[in-house]
Amino acid sequence: MIENNNNFADREAPPSIVFYAIRNIIRPSFILGQIPDLLDLLVMVDTFRRRAVEASSTALSWQEYYTKDPSPDLRLLTKHEVKKIECYIAKDEADRLLYILLVKNMCLLVCFSCCQLDQFSSIPFHIARVLPDDGT
Repeated sequence: MIENNNNFADREAPPSIVFYAIRNIIRPSFILGQIPDLLDLLVMVDTFRRRAVEASSTALSWQEYYTKDPSPDLRLLTKHEVKKIECYIAKDEADRLLYILLVKNMCLLVCFSCCQLDQFSSIPFHIARVLPDDGT
């Protein structure tokens, strides 16, 4: 018998599970009713991305420090690795904008689908499902 283990409830889902769940929503055909779930998963992906950018910035800071004060026990990043990390960090704002546009377009898709089905009065209900009130 499988029991609910609260130790796992407070943990963040591993990226592989999040990506798998996203793939199941968008393939083989997009499931419109799961847009709220998809948006929750995309928030997790954006969190992974932001943490990766922070870790990359930290790595470059350490690279700079140890370039000025080398240690024989440490291996520094290659110029190619540094350049790749710098490019990744430089794309941070553009990637964040893509995330914001994706959320906006998901909301528009919900509105469009309601209009296609002549369910104009249900638009507020569906938008509330996609963008729930955070209590503020």
